[in-house]
Amino acid sequence: MLILITLFLGKNVLIQASESQNPNKVETTFSLEEIDQEGSVTETFVDENGNVNEVEVSVDNRTEDNQISKAIHPLSLQNKTYTIKHTKTGSYTASYKINVYSEKITSVHSKSISLSMGSLGNNSLVKNSSTQATLSFTQKLVLGSINNRIVTTVGNGKLKTIVTP
Repeated sequence: MLILITLFLGKNVLIQASESQNPNKVETTFSLEEIDQEGSVTETFVDENGNVNEVEVSVDNRTEDNQISKAIHPLSLQNKTYTIKHTKTGSYTASYKINVYSEKITSVHSKSISLSMGSLGNNSLVKNSSTQATLSFTQKLVLGSINNRIVTTVGNGKLKTIVTP
């Protein structure tokens, strides 16, 4: 069930009542090799409601040691920190870091959430497993709230993000 609310400024805000019916769920997949070579990769897209979204993944510790390690084991991740950042224009920017060793997430930290509208409610950053991490936060608005999630998985030489709503 979708609810469309018109705020005082005439802007429309979509509130999703059920995650299973969420048209705004967006998946992006990045090659770890490309991230390591470029230092940062970005994908920009417009969701079904016309919201401009940007997902950026960057490697924080690009050193000569990591380049040597990559030459020995091209698909493995050796002691690297990746920053995952999602921006929904006019709504929020959220980011967090994952520490990775041999394609396994060892820890998650440094969450940052900046809202363009509303106030921040419950929020958490958790390592779900050795291959998955999730940043969840509630954006409280005048007439309701939006539960946002950014899920990151690592494996098979790729880093995948799923953003909802």
